[in-house]
Amino acid sequence: MEQDDRSHVLIYEVLGVSKDEGKLIDVYQNKGRFLYKYAGSFLEEAAKLCFKQKFPESGPVRVPNTHGNRPKLFGVDCLVGAMRWKSSGATPRRTATTSRRSTRECRPCAMPVTSRCV
Repeated sequence: MEQDDRSHVLIYEVLGVSKDEGKLIDVYQNKGRFLYKYAGSFLEEAAKLCFKQKFPESGPVRVPNTHGNRPKLFGVDCLVGAMRWKSSGATPRRTATTSRRSTRECRPCAMPVTSRCV
């Protein structure tokens, strides 16, 4: 971390952030990045293993987009009959994507699409 690009320190100075506070911000930012990257990946893989153990026939699939031209295919991390689970990470786009899908029907089961149904 000592060899990281520290060009942003000028912004800290302009904002009145002390050098010690700036170093703490950098440390916490790096810890957060590590935590979300590796812990998030671990939890995603653990969830896939849980689904695989409970539903041995389940697995990842690519399904055609029947609601538009883009994307042509959706990647579904785990398909269990008509129940689909898609991991998309913790991003602000997840909420927008989920709310946009909430008014459509799930093609295999014709039920309203929920946040768990892709």
